[in-house]
Amino acid sequence: MVTPAQNKEILKQYSETFPLRTPGHIQPHGCLVAIEPRNFVIECVSRNVVSLLGVKHERLLGKPLNFLLSETQIFDLKVALNKQSNIPQIQHFTIEVQGENQYFYGLVYPSEQLIVLEFEPTNAAVKPDVISFQGLLEDTLMEMQRVTYLQDLLSLFTARVRELTGFERVMVYRFTQDGTGIVDAESRVDDVISYLGLHFPSIDIPESARELFQLNALRLIPDIEQETVPLMTLGDEVASDRLDLSHSMLRQPSPCHLQYLRNMDVTASMVMPLVKDEKIWGLITGHHRSPKHLSQDVRTACVFLGKVMGLELNNKVSAEELQTQKQQQRDLSDFIEAIAEADDLRVALTEPDEKLLSLVNAGGVAICLDSEIICLGETPDVEEIRALMSWATPQVKDNIFYTDALAKNYPPAEQLQAVASGILLL
Repeated sequence: MVTPAQNKEILKQYSETFPLRTPGHIQPHGCLVAIEPRNFVIECVSRNVVSLLGVKHERLLGKPLNFLLSETQIFDLKVALNKQSNIPQIQHFTIEVQGENQYFYGLVYPSEQLIVLEFEPTNAAVKPDVISFQGLLEDTLMEMQRVTYLQDLLSLFTARVRELTGFERVMVYRFTQDGTGIVDAESRVDDVISYLGLHFPSIDIPESARELFQLNALRLIPDIEQETVPLMTLGDEVASDRLDLSHSMLRQPSPCHLQYLRNMDVTASMVMPLVKDEKIWGLITGHHRSPKHLSQDVRTACVFLGKVMGLELNNKVSAEELQTQKQQQRDLSDFIEAIAEADDLRVALTEPDEKLLSLVNAGGVAICLDSEIICLGETPDVEEIRALMSWATPQVKDNIFYTDALAKNYPPAEQLQAVASGILLL
């Protein structure tokens, strides 16, 4: 089990060894061009532009953007940037490559002092449209509205996203308050491993990675084994840390993340954020054991569903929280009444034991009456509880002490994390 000290050291090494926002490389299923916003001169390109745009990177660097795009496309780009220069925008480009028109799905966003244009080849001359998935989307939306409970909503959503994308496994991965991840829902083919109900430590997806996931409506890795492509600047220098790719759809994944996927026997992955109250609540993740690319139509439909899911999530979570609060109030009233009517306080507190555990939402409870310690549920042993009480009692203020990171404040609790990661002392 990872201790808080080990957790801190791992996160430090993680942030120091790989620059998540400025990796200097992109995935090879698209290419990148960065321009100076005042004169639209090309300052940085990915080395693979020759294979996708038909021009060597040395020829593009230092050239005006009209060397690559038509004046009409540049005019449209300027209009879009003038409207919302600080927000990533989807654009669609037609570029003549070796005498034939090639169509590209594009993403445009600011990065430090430059404007970045990302190009991803598409077979369609028209913008991606969700019309081809209209039936599935309409059915999903109606089902979402009929669902009452959050768990049913999550299960429905994973099933529909898997149907839409064809991924072998789709999960909803929820973050707890301390960053721990829990797989709350899953849809999968029969011969892949299930992760439903499993808990993962916060270091699996550290805060820096969660921030990036929230910035990107959909993050796709078609093949973890493909070699990444360096970004080049004038003088044939590698732009290793000069370009912030936080909003990039092509950004190179962390080697740590790629190894994590390998360990799960995953070759292709997709991630979408689930946002509640403007904070990341969880992730929708798709996994495939072989390389898998998603068309822009499918991605557009997924993003649409993800945004609708975010709205429904707010409604369902708020409703369940209210229902839970009301139930706790009823349980508390029943509990107080039982104590008031009981002849034996010990019996009132401990029978049935589920009553007290449910009331405080705990896996275990220790009741200290005089010198006797009565344990309910899963708890440390009595001597460990006595030692913990000796440490915790002086911490009590206003008749209460609580922590959800016990081992951080009480080192002996590192050995108790399986049953006592946090405590509430009354």
